[in-house]
Formats: sequence, structure tokens, C-alpha cells
Amino acid sequence: MSKNIVSKNVIVNNVFSDEQIVSLYNDISLDSNENIMMQDFYGRLYIPLYWRQKTHISDPIELKINQSIFDSILNYSSKFSNVPLQIESISFARYSSQYGVPLLHPHTDTNFKEPRLTFDVQLNGNITWPIIIEHKEYILQNNDAVVFSGTHDVHWRSKKILKDDEYVDILLCQLSEKTDNPNTIDDKFMKDIDIKQKVLRLKYEKGLI
Repeated sequence: MSKNIVSKNVIVNNVFSDEQIVSLYNDISLDSNENIMMQDFYGRLYIPLYWRQKTHISDPIELKINQSIFDSILNYSSKFSNVPLQIESISFARYSSQYGVPLLHPHTDTNFKEPRLTFDVQLNGNITWPIIIEHKEYILQNNDAVVFSGTHDVHWRSKKILKDDEYVDILLCQLSEKTDNPNTIDDKFMKDIDIKQKVLRLKYEKGLI
């Protein structure tokens, strides 16, 4: 099946308290975190903070952040889903010129076999960098999140070359249906959306979108 588990694409304001954000940055530990990855292709620093199960990116990772943050992500996400949810992964990404030129072209999250709800939080930053989901722009302020389906909605960021003092920190959260019998995304849907994202990617590369 290709059921979308997101009931509504929406921006959520003021996701975390000030105390939660301070706690989160302490747990991320940019200067000493052993899980830091430099992803030059995407122009970002990347840190996995929680992985429920083994994936192409990581083995399972026990929760590295405060439980209250985990609970807030689940509670907010559940308001915009048709099904009970569980958190699959939480990771941190920082985009800045220090890590290269950001590359976030039109795509879907095709590495997942089951439908996903994506909950992306802009923790901090000093730039305006809209995320575009199915041709609609969503502009996040610090401590705002956007809810959508990364598996079902083609999404991207506008092309942007960051200045030396510009940056944005994102908390990337993936959730799935909490069930013993998960629905998988069918092959026809995957083929159709693959064609769609390839067409959009060509337009993106030509500067048409």
C-alpha cells in the first residue's frame, strides 16, 4: 500500500522550551560527539542522536537526548497523523559554508519501505531558507517545525550559497506507524513518484524552480 500517514502538512511553532533547547545542545556536544559525520555532498555536519533499528546509515543508537524532547516530538507529530506513531530516528544537521555548499534538490525519502512522517525542527539559525513541499513554501523561524511525509511529498530547499557567518541547525525526525504489521509502499507508487522527482530535479538544476 502507499498510504500517507500524515493528515496535514503544517508548521508547528515554539516546539521546545528554552530549557529543552539548552539541554539538547549540551547533549549534541558539537566539539566532542563521537558520532559526528561530515557530509560534504549535502554541505552539512550530521549527527545521529537516536536510531530505533539498523538502517543504511547506522546501527541502532540508544537515545542520546533528554527524554522530554523525545516526548515532545512524538506528541506534536501525533496531532497530524492518521495512525499511532513511533519515532524511528532523530538526527542533528548544521548547514554552513564551513561544510560546503548545501545540496537539497527535489527528492523523496526513497530509502524507507514504509510510509514516514517527517518532523523537522529549525533549532537555530540566522538565515531564511524555505523548505518547499509539493511546490508550497514553508518558512521556519527558530524553534518551528514542519510536518510532512518525506516518503510521499517531493521536497527540497531553494539553492543557496551561505556566507561565512550564516548557518542553520535542523533536528531531523522520522516517525512511522506503530504496528506489528506495517504497510509497505507499493511499487507503482514508488515508480510514479520517482518519475515526478526526476522531472522536478531537472527543472531545479536548470533554475526553473
